[in-house]
Amino acid sequence: MKVAPAVGAIRVRQCSKHFGTVKALGPVDLDIPAAQILVLLGPSGCGKTTLLRIIAGLEDPDEGASLSIDGADLLAQAAEARRFGMVFQSYALFPNMNVRQNIAYGLKLRRLKPQAIEARVDAMLDLVAMRELGLRRIEQLSGGQRQRVALARALAIEPRAVLLDEPLSALDAHLRERLRVEIRALLKSTGVTAVYVTHDQDEAMALGDRIAVFNHGRIEQIGTPAEVYEAPASAFVAAFFGHVNQLGDLCFRRDQADVVDAGRGDFDATVVAATHMGSYAAIELRSGNGARITLHRFPASPAVSARVGPTAALGAFIHGEPGAFELPVEPGQSVGVRVLRRIHFGLPTT
Repeated sequence: MKVAPAVGAIRVRQCSKHFGTVKALGPVDLDIPAAQILVLLGPSGCGKTTLLRIIAGLEDPDEGASLSIDGADLLAQAAEARRFGMVFQSYALFPNMNVRQNIAYGLKLRRLKPQAIEARVDAMLDLVAMRELGLRRIEQLSGGQRQRVALARALAIEPRAVLLDEPLSALDAHLRERLRVEIRALLKSTGVTAVYVTHDQDEAMALGDRIAVFNHGRIEQIGTPAEVYEAPASAFVAAFFGHVNQLGDLCFRRDQADVVDAGRGDFDATVVAATHMGSYAAIELRSGNGARITLHRFPASPAVSARVGPTAALGAFIHGEPGAFELPVEPGQSVGVRVLRRIHFGLPTT
């Protein structure tokens, strides 16, 4: 079901924000195409939520900024006139109202006719698969159900865009993993433009059409999840968006190297620990100059031999019973590390 958003693209130019003498943001330039999910990713205090609040109209930018939707000036409009749907970390649902009443709240403020409100609420309940829970009170819902209600309420008003401020951070890990898939599917099915704030890299990868990585109030890189992961623009992006091993100017991620026989790789190391992590093994190594290296190795097919020759990777797992494997190396063992893919940019040397 399409929500038929009233807006195409959001355009931000020279947007900055100071709180007293503290510079929280910018200046930032940003273009968000219509119907795209843009994730603002970064550590706490990097400026991502400040930018979201400026777009929403909850904060005013410093002088000289411009903000528009399809050429229409947003800074001239009050927050309530911008018609953005908001989804917060705390859900901000009304505990004295049931599910239907929460979803209908924004529609009543817009003075829609009762029949139109009822039809719209029904459509939203179907969209989030909660039709049978419409009369439930908020305290009777699980965390995931409450988040669905908050999203349905935000979409009910046919918003110009939906702004989501870390909506999954209060939920447990398994529920976050499931809901991020549901939220992306829901947003894409409606065709609405969305701006999503998070500090969780996995969440950004799962949700975003594009990711803007923030650091100290500025955008370090914007790109698709694959672009940001495979070709980080800076040392900060590489380290924040996935773990990086560094040995001098040799940089690679945990899944971009193999353990081989000593003397057969790019460098030799000693195994510190090899830990079974369920679906993969974490292998901790120490190089000759004392640098700590971590590799993640995944099980090979049962039909693949763990060792084919003197230069074969030792990182393949030896399978026993179905679903079981033996760790490929032992603490104290001397091994080589063959780097399969390097990260190419100027990381500072250790």
